[in-house]
Amino acid sequence: MKIKLLFIIILSLPIYLYSQIIPSCSQLFISEYLEGWGNDKGFEIYNPTSDTVYLWNYAVKRYGNGSATETESLPLSGWIAPYDVIVACNGQTDSIDMGTWWSPAVSPNLYAIADLHDTLYPAVCYFNGDDAITLERSGFAGWDILDCI
Repeated sequence: MKIKLLFIIILSLPIYLYSQIIPSCSQLFISEYLEGWGNDKGFEIYNPTSDTVYLWNYAVKRYGNGSATETESLPLSGWIAPYDVIVACNGQTDSIDMGTWWSPAVSPNLYAIADLHDTLYPAVCYFNGDDAITLERSGFAGWDILDCI
C-alpha cells in the first residue's frame, strides 16, 4: 500500500510543480496581430476563461510614435465566448487620396473575417513599428492595461 501511495505522489509531483510555475490566464489578451501590406492591419483578442466576456467596458488603444498618451481608441463591442477570439481590422474599404500620399484599402479577405472594423484614418489599426497597442478595461480608477504589444 505504501509503495502505491509513494508511486502516485511521485507521478503527481511534476504535474503539481508545473502548475505552480505556469500562471493561469484570467484576463483577455491580444493573441495575434497582423501588419501586412498597406492597411492590412488587425489583431485578435482571446478569452482564456470559462466565462463569456461582454466587451462594453473594453477598448484597444494606440499610442502613436512612442507617445506616452493614447492617440486613438477603438471601443470594443459584443462579447467573446469562453476560449474563443474576436478579430478586429482596419475598416477602410476604399483607397483614399490623402493629398500627399494614397492610403490603400484593406484586403477584402481580411475585412470579411473580422468581427470588428476600425474607423477611417486616424484610428487604432493604422499602427506601425513605433506604436504601442494596448488592450484596456475601464474600472473604478480609470483604464487598466491588460496587454500591450
